[in-house]
Amino acid sequence: MFYYLWHGQHTPPWGNDVIMYLQEHDPDMRGLSPFPKPNELSKAPLTYYWAKPEDGYYHSKVINLKSGLIPTLAIAAMCLPLASAAEPEAPDPALVNDLRSCWWVSSQALKNLAQAPESLLCYRKTFDVPDLSAITGAWAAFSADDTGTLYLNGTEIGTARKYTDPETPDFNPQFATFPLPLGLLREKGNVLAVRVNNTPQTPTGLIGKITLLSKDAAPRFIAIDSTWKWLEGEPPSGWLESDFGDSDWDSAVMTNPNANGPLLGYAPSKPESNFPDFVVPGDDADLALLRDMYNQHFHWFFVCGTLWDAWIPKSVAWPAVADDPLGRPAFQAVRQYLAAREVTPEGYVSTHQIYGLGHPLGWPFPLWTQSGGKGWHFSLKFVQYRDPFGIFLTKSVDDWTLGGGTTVSLGEPDGWVIETKEAGTTIISPPIDVAKRSATYIRMEWLAPDLPPQAQPYLEWTTADAPEFSPERRVYFSPPAPDASIPEVTMIKLPEDMDHEARITRLKINFGNTAAGKVTIKAIMTAVETRHNANNPSYILGLSDYTAWTGDLTLLRQSMPKMRSALAYFLKKYRVREEKMAVTPDIGKDGRSGISFAADGTKIITPGRGIGNNYFDILPFGGRDTNATYLIYAALLRMADLEEQVATHPEWRISEIGQAFDPADLRRLAADIKATAGPYLFSNETGRFIGAEDLVDRKRRDYGFVFTNNEAIHYDFATPDQALQIRDWLDGQRIVEGDTSQGADIYKYRFGPRMTTRRNIDWYIFPWTLPESIPWGGQVQDGGAVLGFSYHDLMSILKVRGPDAAWARLREVARWYEDTRKAGGYLEYYSGKKENEEGSMQGGGIGTGGLGIMREFVESLLLPQIMIDGFLGLQPRMDGLKIRPSLPKDWPSLTITRIAFQGAIYSITAAADGSITVECTGGSLFKPGLLFPPDRAWKNSQNETFSAEQAAKGLQLPAKPGESLQLIPATSK
Repeated sequence: MFYYLWHGQHTPPWGNDVIMYLQEHDPDMRGLSPFPKPNELSKAPLTYYWAKPEDGYYHSKVINLKSGLIPTLAIAAMCLPLASAAEPEAPDPALVNDLRSCWWVSSQALKNLAQAPESLLCYRKTFDVPDLSAITGAWAAFSADDTGTLYLNGTEIGTARKYTDPETPDFNPQFATFPLPLGLLREKGNVLAVRVNNTPQTPTGLIGKITLLSKDAAPRFIAIDSTWKWLEGEPPSGWLESDFGDSDWDSAVMTNPNANGPLLGYAPSKPESNFPDFVVPGDDADLALLRDMYNQHFHWFFVCGTLWDAWIPKSVAWPAVADDPLGRPAFQAVRQYLAAREVTPEGYVSTHQIYGLGHPLGWPFPLWTQSGGKGWHFSLKFVQYRDPFGIFLTKSVDDWTLGGGTTVSLGEPDGWVIETKEAGTTIISPPIDVAKRSATYIRMEWLAPDLPPQAQPYLEWTTADAPEFSPERRVYFSPPAPDASIPEVTMIKLPEDMDHEARITRLKINFGNTAAGKVTIKAIMTAVETRHNANNPSYILGLSDYTAWTGDLTLLRQSMPKMRSALAYFLKKYRVREEKMAVTPDIGKDGRSGISFAADGTKIITPGRGIGNNYFDILPFGGRDTNATYLIYAALLRMADLEEQVATHPEWRISEIGQAFDPADLRRLAADIKATAGPYLFSNETGRFIGAEDLVDRKRRDYGFVFTNNEAIHYDFATPDQALQIRDWLDGQRIVEGDTSQGADIYKYRFGPRMTTRRNIDWYIFPWTLPESIPWGGQVQDGGAVLGFSYHDLMSILKVRGPDAAWARLREVARWYEDTRKAGGYLEYYSGKKENEEGSMQGGGIGTGGLGIMREFVESLLLPQIMIDGFLGLQPRMDGLKIRPSLPKDWPSLTITRIAFQGAIYSITAAADGSITVECTGGSLFKPGLLFPPDRAWKNSQNETFSAEQAAKGLQLPAKPGESLQLIPATSK
């Protein structure tokens, strides 16, 4: 493979041809073979842009040869001497590659995947360049899902693709940067066009912009937006020309803001002027590091699943990185994904993870091959779990019995296509041997356009004890939508009261057809229950956080019925009212491990048992679950506050939507949970909360779950005495016998504590069969650490030890971050480190170590939230801001700038003398809002006095720029 190198943005004297080849040794173009004399390229003070056409898209990168970044290069014999070229003017990469304000566009609003077009979309836009003679450069930066080819005035410029391999998408968007030949531009009637090819089960889209550079004027941008037109399918001839009429083409729809991190567009290397600042006189350096860390992770944000809802929305909702909310892509993306959260009719909140082979609303694994199950994949389209997981294409159906129909075709990409010739066409599987515990569901991916909505397909099965099919072992299910364009996933649940050890031996599916037609089956497989118990309370917390910060009544109005449904479902499903804690009843999630040991020490793996829950997706949280219990405790209190606020404000038109909860009842239930579950789930032997107690053997699992204990303190689930015992353990003031990590070693990784302190080799999901083969600290769930959860650690220190101790710990985090920055970043800092020294990272191809810092560990942006949640003590409400500052003794004051709250932008200062200043610096409040200061008497700058009772009811917030509110503690009489 070779690199093509273009001579900057100008057309070279010898034309727009490739001028050289560079032999590739690695993606960063280092280690190339020596450049042959007499060409002294290493001395040439030139800047170039490079591209890799072979991989289908181009990469922009400045290479200043004079600086010695690439001192030696191999050049093909065909290359022209560089001496004949003038040095080009290189654009600022931040200018060209900054797609943060861009949106994905599509042919339709964001809907479920079945709505996505399957093949070709063509987009076009016309534009003029009246100052063409002044243009010095033109650049395109864009990405497409799945692939897109860009044309300018009929000339192909290049191709970009979202995925490296569309057959097995890695969900990491890539973007391409191209120089646009100036010779192709004209003053009037320029045409930009893109052919976008999309494949089923991925939503289609296009994102990007054109940058025009001028001699004397500011850069001009042409965004891919709703002014572009689109057509599905092959376009008519001439569609690339300016005189083509596109009046009957539809306008593109803006579907999703670009909030996909550094893999798509430009992320600033340091905070820009409009990024919030943390100001403490005398502590500029440490807080500048914290701000830098926040900036880095803020721009690495990407849309993530429901599991993160309790952490991410509040972390991106308040920073006013642009005056206009539409210029805050992360802010907009969070709104969109919260609004799109799927809540089933029964009230379960979908996990919203990647396409997998578990429950489509749950975690993508474990797979049927890991669960002792059985499956048939008649097509492997979009199945990223392939050979290493035992997933292979089913190439023959000769061992299936087909009744009342015939096979039309079998193979990629459709799967098994069946013509149903007789009513009640059936298929019967070959013999299988699967325990019921490994088959909570039978999962079928299929299309049946000829089945009417009232059709009644059903599943029957035989067992070792009942070898004949019978209506006594029958479950009915619904057909897919007749107009579905991609195979729908149908989950057919087998009876819960069926013996979990019963051996299923055959499956029969009756399509319920009454006439001839066609059925297409992509896959049939067994599946275990992969839905998590943390989703519902996490969703409630995240939605309430976001709407409180934004004041988004429309989103709250749309979501309140879903939140109420989610809460009602959780309370019933997990027996919260009866047991005053969360009890997980799902098959395989009773808290028992998938690993056990016989009396002689022999390891026993039990497929279908020990399925993961919550953040630790390979640990069998469930049964009586501490994590789920304190989350529902926090969600109950949050819903109580929200119900109270919406009832007080009938003008919001929310309280009558859905079945409202009684706030007093929710608070009573929360108090009962804390009083009952709190001591029950707390171990007096170790002085900390356990992870879970299983429902069968009543075995309590305590591996020193640091994250669980810190978060329990954060949500005030822990009593003061429990919190003190937990902090004594974590701070090394007491040693827990039997722990692998004790004392100072708990903070070995500097940025925060380990996730666990006791070695765990026996409490895991059943596919994780060799935990003992990984060294202590080599995995997040077994002695590793996660950067984002240093937030909960800091919050618990603040609550138990006070602000001075929290600030001392935060400064240690800042020192660690400074060291990583000096090393060149996280990757460089941890590159080559031994696990027994400073750890190794995990995630997204970085590695399989025990430190979660980058990539899917998007919760890293949570850590700096300690400044606003902790030290400033700012808590948003739908009706205003509650503030409870907690400053270290050596801080004269703390100011946080560019706080976005319900349309206004604030700078808020809390001073050591107790005074509070709220200044509106931009925007304006959408609706009147109140400030709820600490409980005491206050006076303002006009010397007006407010009693503690008046302050408790709230004081008017400044509503527009130039207005401010200063509160000074009043002397009580």
